[in-house]
Amino acid sequence: CFLRTGLARYKSSPLSIMALVGAVRRFCIVQNQSLTHVDREIVMKIVELGDFDELEDELIECFNNDEEIMLKMGQHSYQYLDKASPNLKTNVNFIVQSIHINAMSVKFFPTELLTSDEKIQQAMKEEILSGKTELLSLANSVIRSDKDLFYSIMEKDPTAIKHIDDSLKGDSELFLRWIVETKDASCLQFISDSLKRDVTFWINVLQQSPEGVNFFGNPRGIGMGVANN
Repeated sequence: CFLRTGLARYKSSPLSIMALVGAVRRFCIVQNQSLTHVDREIVMKIVELGDFDELEDELIECFNNDEEIMLKMGQHSYQYLDKASPNLKTNVNFIVQSIHINAMSVKFFPTELLTSDEKIQQAMKEEILSGKTELLSLANSVIRSDKDLFYSIMEKDPTAIKHIDDSLKGDSELFLRWIVETKDASCLQFISDSLKRDVTFWINVLQQSPEGVNFFGNPRGIGMGVANN
């Protein structure tokens, strides 16, 4: 078969590869055959090239359960990852690689699996540290209670503190450092009730950022008393 035996000569130049794409299109139409009848290596070459618009629907129909092909398609557009089979969408290795291709792909996978699997959470943590802080909304409590992680990303995204675990909301050191490093006192809206009543904490806040007075909860409570001092 021309398609099975002619691949080697199509590897050397982009123009020849384009000719291969055209040959596959003609083969499928003339022979009334699906892509499953085309040598898989040839299909991979087409996907690597990225010029598969006319074959897009059939690629998805025939290979949506093929991890390698779907990931390769995802490298061209992460939206293709949403076309993966239900089986792949619960495959931890596929999910981890998808996250590294594009962090936004998490929206295509089951939330329960995203938040419970350690390998997936580790992949998410790596992406969060690289600046994809939007993933914190799907991170588990282990990640959201990691002070060092938040210290690492606070300058990249001062709003990331809204995702901290409840166990950190009473950490005065964390919030004071956040104010100093980000020059932004808005993090105070996320402190615990106990910290809101901590006079020493508020004195330290005002020393670092007078704007902190805007986040006192009750103007007739402790906050105002500290401000008057």
